[in-house]
Amino acid sequence: MYKGINDIEENGRVDWFMVIIYLICIVLGWLNIYAASFDLENAVGLFDLSGRAGMQLVWMGTSLLLAFALLKIDTSFYETYAFVAYIAGIALLVITFAVAPEIKGSRSWLVIGPVRLQPAEFMKFILALTLAKIFNVYNFQLMERKNLLVVSAILLLPLILVILQSETGTALVYLSLIFVLYREGLPGGILFMGVAAILYFVLTIRFSESQLGMLSVGEFSSLVLIILFTAGLVWSYAKKMGAAFMIIGFGLLALIAGWVLHLLHLPVDPGLLALIASGLVLLYLIFLSLRFWKRVYLYIFLFVIGSFAFVESSEYVFSDVLQPHQQMRIKVTLGIEQDLRGSGYHVGQSKIAIGSGGLSGKGFLNGTQTKLKYVPEQDT
Repeated sequence: MYKGINDIEENGRVDWFMVIIYLICIVLGWLNIYAASFDLENAVGLFDLSGRAGMQLVWMGTSLLLAFALLKIDTSFYETYAFVAYIAGIALLVITFAVAPEIKGSRSWLVIGPVRLQPAEFMKFILALTLAKIFNVYNFQLMERKNLLVVSAILLLPLILVILQSETGTALVYLSLIFVLYREGLPGGILFMGVAAILYFVLTIRFSESQLGMLSVGEFSSLVLIILFTAGLVWSYAKKMGAAFMIIGFGLLALIAGWVLHLLHLPVDPGLLALIASGLVLLYLIFLSLRFWKRVYLYIFLFVIGSFAFVESSEYVFSDVLQPHQQMRIKVTLGIEQDLRGSGYHVGQSKIAIGSGGLSGKGFLNGTQTKLKYVPEQDT
């Protein structure tokens, strides 16, 4: 980040193509805000500051001036005050959580007279600046215990505060900064575990209604994934192709056999068979660990145990930890329910708008879903 700014300051080079593309996107977004918030009965001009588009024009101009000023500031300023900005940002998040009024289910806006500020938005670039400051230290090694703890705390603290404000969308933006850590040496296995957890959760919740003996279809499907992942990890990290095929052989084939026998209406419990097959996989990993004395098998064993625990706890977390509105959003997203008058309203209206507009659209200011007031917060 510092290098890019230094290039502009020292060499005077600006990527004008990127700047022009950025400005075009801003103008198109501005026109879309005007079209979305256009009220035929109380129409205001494109440049009228009393309208949403006019106010957005003010923010656009202010932002461009601010961007120009930021480029003119010496990079040492950012490096010097990165931690100060972080502390100030955390303080604002704490104040927001304590005093902000609830607006549409979220307590993330500070209201100061006619001005409304969302500190969580400022924290996005403050987090990036703070991480850049830390990574810029000479000979920085992320995987040193002290460095890893510091970076984790810097990421998690604002993440938790934003979640407490019921702003899970912004929290996911913060969490996306974890991808930056891979450039600094974070093992890819951590990203893999995160992706695996998402898959387990989606499968378990999406197919929790149907049963396959002792297990739901979602739990059964997750066990299939666990065995496949286990074989892949043995192949990738232990470099044992034969062991990977053994895991697939007596694990995955047993699950498939249980499924087929169930479809044939034979007295076989596929869920019980899946648990037995998974137990055999764990015993085989213990055998490999004792035979070859490699720590990698222990890590894979712990991954399998953790995967089992996560799958079995997913339904409890979904039903007893998440709030009802969060449950409904997940159900709508996964297609379990539609809730066209509640959480699924905007999704339904989006489908109607896209379907009625077709490939070419209905034209500027002619969108029926906004003109007929089907969308409550049109410009957002």
